[in-house]
Amino acid sequence: MRLRGEGEAWRRRRSNAPGSGSCPYAGAASRPDATSTNAAEHRDKRSTNGRIPERSTARARKGLYSAAAMIHLGCSGFPVPATRYLKEFRAVEVADTMLGVPGPALVRRWRREAPDGFLFTALAPKEMSAEGFKPTAEAHSAWEAFIPVVRDLDARAIVVSSAPDMTASKLHRTAVRAFFEGLASERIPPLVWEAPATWELRDAEATVKDLAVVVARDPLRHPPIARGALGCFRLPGPAGFKSRYEDPALEAAAATIRASRCDEMLVVLCNVDMYADAKRLRKMLEE
Repeated sequence: MRLRGEGEAWRRRRSNAPGSGSCPYAGAASRPDATSTNAAEHRDKRSTNGRIPERSTARARKGLYSAAAMIHLGCSGFPVPATRYLKEFRAVEVADTMLGVPGPALVRRWRREAPDGFLFTALAPKEMSAEGFKPTAEAHSAWEAFIPVVRDLDARAIVVSSAPDMTASKLHRTAVRAFFEGLASERIPPLVWEAPATWELRDAEATVKDLAVVVARDPLRHPPIARGALGCFRLPGPAGFKSRYEDPALEAAAATIRASRCDEMLVVLCNVDMYADAKRLRKMLEE
């Protein structure tokens, strides 16, 4: 069966990885915090006794809160110098890793300058999805170079984006599922998958059903997250990367985020005006 074969191909590549047994994360198949709405009853080990901490002034400075979730809001990449950004936000999605590997000294500087409680996530290399999630040699090499950066960042999640032209065909759905199944034994942080914007949410969720994968949502296109330990909203711009969100759109996004009921949420701005838009959205969520 094609699905099984491709999944085994990813697993074979991963099992031969140098140092794969030393990564300080629980295996993906048993990660209680790598959950989606398909496996929503688990709770994050990073919270005290499996619970999100009580809201307090000190904790509130490290993250926003909705009625049922702690919200980590930030940008995809550093839209301003990192030193400035790290003083203004409490989360960032490292985007450099999608195109290459940032130097160890740079990663150490980010960690050193980040305040206590700062949250990093990392974009997976573009090679992972460049050929429809096939287990190519290029994808394998890119992944092996990427994982040490994930460890050094102590990343909260790995975000796997998809090529925008990838259709929701049976072939592609099978390849996506095989890719994530192949990572099931990896000791890595929770996995977040951003399906192409052309996919229906139900198709994306069905593709990774029963896997420890969080399907990212667009708060202007998708409903609130009903349940789960970890959820993710990504805002790519109302009309693509080069577009800016007007206040009514951000207010609608804030309403969707506030209505979500997962324990912890990643909210990432990904458009050209992400810095200004993220600050405006943060203000709305604080009201």
